[in-house]
Amino acid sequence: VAGYVCNLFNNVSRLNAYHLSDSRNYTTTPINLGSKTESRVFAQITTRMEETNGRISREALSRELNYSGNYLNRIVNKYTGMNLFQYGTSIAMQKAAWLLIHTDKPVTKIVTELGFTDRTHFYQLFRKQFAVTPKEYRSDHR
Repeated sequence: VAGYVCNLFNNVSRLNAYHLSDSRNYTTTPINLGSKTESRVFAQITTRMEETNGRISREALSRELNYSGNYLNRIVNKYTGMNLFQYGTSIAMQKAAWLLIHTDKPVTKIVTELGFTDRTHFYQLFRKQFAVTPKEYRSDHR
């Protein structure tokens, strides 16, 4: 959704900008993202996921943060629309994309560095998220 909104605003002409400024042309739906506690817990989840390149188990995260795995999963879903596993995979793939662009490390080194033991599985996940192979991604974004 965020990408769609960015594309919408990046491609808006002056005439369309006028239409967007008229609230009769769209609707908004307020959402409640949760309490300050949930926001803090989500920040802790995100920090820990980023520190582990998204490769921390639900059980380990639950132990470290002292909340049930179900509660952590609900919070992640509320903020991202994903479950914990999907969120961790997304973070790992974002880190892989960053490494592909900003380093010359071979893909096999990146796969190992991110904690994947199955290169084929990594390629499947990467292609699912970015619609290209890691090699294609690197050449397209350099």
